[in-house]
Formats: sequence, C-alpha cells, structure tokens
Amino acid sequence: MKKIIWMGAAIIVFFTACKQDLLDKGYLDRFPEEAIWKDKNLAEGFLFGTYGSVLQLYYNQKIDDWTDNNCNNYTNNVTLENIDNSYDAGWNQYGRIRSCNLILEKLGASTLIPEADRKVMMAEAKFLRAMVYFYLAQRFGGVMIVDKVLDQNTEDFRQPRKSIGETYAFILKDLEDAAAELPASAPTGRATKAAAIAMRTRVALQGAAYVPAKKDAYLDMVLNDAQAVIGMSYALDADYAGMFNDFGKAQASKELILAYFRKSINTTFSGTAMQYLCPNHGNEKLNPGYNHPAYVESFEGWPERFPSQNLVDAYEVIDDADGKARKWDQSSYYLDFLANGGYVSKAIYFNRDKRFYATIVYDSTKLFNNVVWTRALGNLNRLSNTGGEWGVSETNYYYRKGLYEAKKVWYSDPTDHHQSVIRLGEVYLNYAEALLLKGRTAEAVAAMNKTRETHGGLPALENLSQAQAWAAYRNERRVDMVLEEDRYWSLLRWAKFNGLTAIPELAESIRGIDIGADGRSFTLTTISLNNNANRQFNPRRFLFPVPLAQVQANPNLLPNNDGW
Repeated sequence: MKKIIWMGAAIIVFFTACKQDLLDKGYLDRFPEEAIWKDKNLAEGFLFGTYGSVLQLYYNQKIDDWTDNNCNNYTNNVTLENIDNSYDAGWNQYGRIRSCNLILEKLGASTLIPEADRKVMMAEAKFLRAMVYFYLAQRFGGVMIVDKVLDQNTEDFRQPRKSIGETYAFILKDLEDAAAELPASAPTGRATKAAAIAMRTRVALQGAAYVPAKKDAYLDMVLNDAQAVIGMSYALDADYAGMFNDFGKAQASKELILAYFRKSINTTFSGTAMQYLCPNHGNEKLNPGYNHPAYVESFEGWPERFPSQNLVDAYEVIDDADGKARKWDQSSYYLDFLANGGYVSKAIYFNRDKRFYATIVYDSTKLFNNVVWTRALGNLNRLSNTGGEWGVSETNYYYRKGLYEAKKVWYSDPTDHHQSVIRLGEVYLNYAEALLLKGRTAEAVAAMNKTRETHGGLPALENLSQAQAWAAYRNERRVDMVLEEDRYWSLLRWAKFNGLTAIPELAESIRGIDIGADGRSFTLTTISLNNNANRQFNPRRFLFPVPLAQVQANPNLLPNNDGW
C-alpha cells in the first residue's frame, strides 16, 4: 500500500507554534524533555515534525534548472560554472540528522512505550536519516557520518569525512534496517516497507556509478529490490496528468509510493513550487497588438523556469502513417508540412506522447481558464509583456506538470499541493537501467515499455540493439521524470558509468521556438537571455565542494573533492 506524507491539520496545529531548533523542541517545551519519550503520542509528534523537516529537502529542489530541460528566468551560477569552493550546495543538514538520532537514542532507551511501536518509529527514523544522508551523498560524496546524539559532553565535534563507499554503505544499511521493521501498510503520514526498498533502488543505482568496487553488488541490489516492489500492491497510473496536477487524484494513485503532500491549512500559493512555474501576466500588461485572445483572468505567478525546446524535442510522435513512434521532425506530419505547408500545430504538436500534453503548455492551448497563444502577437508570447521579458517564457513554452489549474490562485491564497518523492514508474526505470548495465537488453526494453505504454500511450519498443536500447531508455527516463529532480543526477551517473568527463547535455544551449502570427511558420531559436546559451560543465561538478567555511571550521573535512 502506498503511503503519502502530508502536513495535515493535526500535525500543523501541533507544530505551528513550535520553534524547530536543533532539538526540535517547540510544542515539546510544554513538557519536560524526558516526558516526550515516555508517551507514544508525544514521541510520534516529534517524529512527524522530523518527517516534515526531512521531506522538505525533497520538495522543489529546482535541480532540473541545472539541465537542458529548463530555460531559467534568472542567472544560474551553477550552470555557468560561476562558483568556487565557497559555494554551499546544502552541506549543513546535521540538525535534521540529529533529530533522527535523537529518536533512535531515546526510543531505544524507553521502557514505557510498547516495543512494537518503538521498533516502527525507530525504523522510520532510520529511513529519514538515510534520506538526509543520500541528499548529502549526491552532492558531496563522502560526508561526516554522525550516528549518535552529540551533546555538550562531546569532546570534539570536528569529525572527519567518511569515504564515498562508506557513506553509501551507511545509507543502504539504514534503508535495509528500516525495511525490515516498517509495516506493509500504515496510516497516512508514515513510511512503509515499500518506501524503504524503493528508495534503495535509487541509492544503489547512483552508488554503483560512484563506488566502482561495488558496482555489480549494487546493481544486483537494484534488480532484487525493484522486483520486490514491483511484486507489491502498486500499479502504474494511466492518468499521468492527474498524478501530478490534482491533489485528490494523487492521493488515490496506486503509483505513488512516497509523496510530500502539503495541506492548505499552512500552505499558500507563493509557498509552493507552483508559484515558480506560473507566468505573471494579464490584460493590463499586454503590449499593443498582443491581445490575441484577451485574458479571462490574469496569471499571478513569479516564474523561474520554463520548458526548453530541447525537452519538447524528446517527446515522440505516434505517426499515423505506420503507427510507429518517432521524433517530430521525422514524422509524416512534418514532412508533409515541409512539402505542402500547413499549421505548425499539426506539423509539430499533433499526436504526441500523452506526457507531452500533461507537461507542456504550447501555442493555442489552455492554461487555467485562458486560451493562450505563444505565437507572434499572442497573449503569452515572449514579447507580449509591457514589463519586458520577465514574467513570460523566452522559449514560448510553459509548464503544466505540477500546476493545479482548477482555479486561479493569488499568491497569498491557501492551497493544497504535492510532489512525488518516489513512485513505481521510477522503480521500473531503475530496474531497466540495472538490466541494461548487466547486458540484459530485452528485459530492459520490456521494463521501460511499462512506463512508455502506460504513461505515454506509445507503442512498445522491441528488437533493439544495446545502443538503441540505451538511447531509448535515456529519453524515456527524461520525459517520464521531468521536474522530479532526476535528470541532473542521471546525467552524472551515466557519464561515470562510461568513464566520461564531458556531459554535452549540461553544456548545451537552451532553445525555444518562434511561431508566425498566422500559425503557419516557425523558427527554432537559441536563448541568450540570462546566459541560457552559455551553459558549461566542468568535471569537478561530479561532486560539489565541501564549503570553504566548513573546512575552515573543521580541517578534518579535507581533502576536498576533486577540482575544489
């Protein structure tokens, strides 16, 4: 059974008045600290607060901004390599780790809470600790492993870093321990056995690239764990759009294994990822001549990212000429357009992968209650805003995935929102990748066909060579997991597996489209705004630096990562 992490009313009432300092005391200030660990309900309250803190790390990370998926509406110093060893990619997560350790220590010593309850809560703490350490391992490789509560009696807090191998081993062991004690099902807001096993497929797959000595063992772990999750009571969701764009449908989805759900009782539109996907525009901001069609309502977002043409190109077309799927510029629709003219919408956007329509807003479609034209002189064209190029997309595409469109939302309006943390679709893709790395091509193709057919509505792939299967897999993972903060880490992983130091996709210029006012011509453009055409990748970015300030405070963190 899937479990959903959500910040429900009871939890918020419990924690809204809290000051979540290093000890996460807050509401617990009303009690002597030792009383918390003698009462199951109070201990669970502390645990729920830790859930919220840890899962927040996996919400709206904006990592796709570092890839060719996104056109950034700001200058991104990471993609420009405009960072040095003082850059902090998120090193100091030890307050969250301390909360997990505190749960483990206090419950381990408690005699008043029933053993069965203590075991489950301690398993949850190990699961959450693994989540924090994986967040760190992706960015820094080896980190300090603190597996106990440090207090004023600790002689020296300046601990050394562990190796990458030791760090991944620690994370995987925590997940193994958690899976052994977590239940198959649990009340909303609690992790399950499947969540720990599914997360282990993600960790082991990345670890296989960064810890070469463990590659085969970790790939075997991915295969075994993926098969275990696939054999549980989960199912791929044919309503791909609903899984990401509708709170209620997501809650009912059998695909989401772990998700972070935020309730409107403590969440406003401006506090969600939606704020940064939604344009900022309205009739009063339209440049003269760009009022086609007029807006029914204004857009009130604060946009930071838009889909690139690079991403749009990845969504295949089902060609009626032979029923096969191919890139849009190889389809019979586009070839007919070249020969005979016609509308761009038929040449480029017709009969696409279902995920395209669930993810991308393009010319002559609806967004919220507005019909939007992104073509020349259209109401949502990149040149339509009196305020200049901010607020509208330079690529002339907008995101739909993750954006609730049931009603217009003002920045201060309460709203529900959610994001997936891990789902069955990813487990199938992790399984496919491990199979490809093991040379089991036909099985890998069968695994990736699961998401391809169910989510994309595309015909199954068959009889592919190893090289063809890899190309299909990389594309499938990209379109299935856009905005789920996966592509950057996957590109690093694939380069590591292949011994490469260059990653062309991370140095690729971001492109957009300009469509003629009559909708019958187009030009693909390179985006210079905000240096989207000047992206770079230096191999030192396989791992970020341990920040200089941390090294100065603790010289035992040296040596730093390569290149820093």
